[in-house]
Amino acid sequence: MLSLYLALLDTTEEKGKFEQLYLLYRQDMFKTAYSILKNDFEAEDAVHEAFIIVIKNLEKISEIKCPQTHAYLIIIVKNLALKIYNERKKRQYDESDYSEILDTIDVEEEIMLKLEQKELESILISLPENYYNILFLEQYMGLSLKDISESLGITYENAKKRLQRAKSKIMQLVKEGVSDAR
Repeated sequence: MLSLYLALLDTTEEKGKFEQLYLLYRQDMFKTAYSILKNDFEAEDAVHEAFIIVIKNLEKISEIKCPQTHAYLIIIVKNLALKIYNERKKRQYDESDYSEILDTIDVEEEIMLKLEQKELESILISLPENYYNILFLEQYMGLSLKDISESLGITYENAKKRLQRAKSKIMQLVKEGVSDAR
């Protein structure tokens, strides 16, 4: 399978970088996908799709062996596995799609800058995982909404809405923290 991915890359440098990523993180990605799907074939599909996304965004990965790269790859495969799981569940139960209805709220960046690191870390830890993941990809990895939507396997609009909700949740937690401190 590795040779298939390498054929999609142009330069020797890209091929070397990808090969290192593949060999280092493939097992962790498979375990993550399998823990959600409980099916070898579907887990392999999720890992395969994740590596296709990684190939498209390879230039955004600066270091191979670092926690951020590991987190990035796990977030991608986890979201793809959840997507596969939900599609399977939808086929089994023929459930209708849920629509998203929250209003958009802009986050005041000044508040984010004023928060001390420990306060911010405790707020981020308390966020739901999908909000944490999208903030990590946008703020830490520096991905655009287009890249985030491709990485997570969701639509651009869904990524935009999820990011808005995550920022709104942070604002809510900040305001609660400020009122608790008084």
